Amino acid sequence: MTWIIENESFANGDILLPALKSLGKDYILWDDNYWNTEEYKNFPKESIFHGSLCNAERIRKLYYFSPGSICNEVGFRYSDIYEIFKTDLLNQDVIFTTISEVLNNPSIIKQLKTDKLFARPDSHLKEFSGRIIPTEGLTPVHFDYGFYHENINLPIVLAPLKRVEKEFRFICVDHKIVTGCEYVADGRKGGRTINIENKEPAYLFAQKIADDNSYYHIAYVIDVCISNGKFYLVEMNPFSGADFYNCDAKKIIEAIEAFIIRCKEIDERWEKLKVEDVWHEDHRFENKILSRCHEEYSVDIFLQDGSYSVKVYMEDPSGKGDMVAYQSFSTLEEAKEFAISKISRKLS
Repeated sequence: MTWIIENESFANGDILLPALKSLGKDYILWDDNYWNTEEYKNFPKESIFHGSLCNAERIRKLYYFSPGSICNEVGFRYSDIYEIFKTDLLNQDVIFTTISEVLNNPSIIKQLKTDKLFARPDSHLKEFSGRIIPTEGLTPVHFDYGFYHENINLPIVLAPLKRVEKEFRFICVDHKIVTGCEYVADGRKGGRTINIENKEPAYLFAQKIADDNSYYHIAYVIDVCISNGKFYLVEMNPFSGADFYNCDAKKIIEAIEAFIIRCKEIDERWEKLKVEDVWHEDHRFENKILSRCHEEYSVDIFLQDGSYSVKVYMEDPSGKGDMVAYQSFSTLEEAKEFAISKISRKLS
């Protein structure tokens, strides 16, 4: 695995870079000039990018690398996160609108019944940073229009300003929090590194979010906070374009690479299942005489008390199998014919 690092995109450099060096990992330093030279086409196929959101999004669309850039648009919009985690979010009373709508109809703001208004883009690309804006006299400049973007119809999120006592950033890989740290969003400063082995409350809350099976990405960032003494989810961010502050860089690298290795092993296992679509003599278990693999199906035939028992299993990519068909026959040929008919017809 080769890491593509855009070191300059972070104020104090990418914390992954010194960790990659100490671990002896392969890495390439990204240069924006590569867009002109197209040198990126010669990068190793098994590569992963970490740098600015702009380049993370652009590289995501190239499909030259795997896993490439983990910066999927779907799932990281605030509106996407709101649908799944509304009751855990710091900002639950929100308005989804656009810059043009709120400028043309300022009365929209009155629905929030607040004198302190917070605004942020809905997009994961952060066209402007989240900020406090006035409730009256709004102009396009308040949303950085003309400076960092040119979209007057940009979807935005409005919410009452909430008091935040402490903020944390956690890194999730395959549903597991691997490291985290305290941080100060205003000024983007990292605080103490969190040892997840200590299972402190902020980590437990973040892991609860990561456990939700309805939300999944290979890796992503979970920001949580304490407000009025209670933990809340602030937002989620794409892995490839996020600052990791003072998280444990080595744990991030090791977790990502271990996940990729697991994926490769699963892929190889699936390929093996497809290749081994023949009957084998099999005596690993008592009375078992034949077995066969066919795509996601596996079959075992047992000879016991003069009968041939057929067990058909359907296996998922993790290797777990559920028995989906079972029947006994007086002859081996009947048993094999039954097994083949089941797996060839997809158990219909």
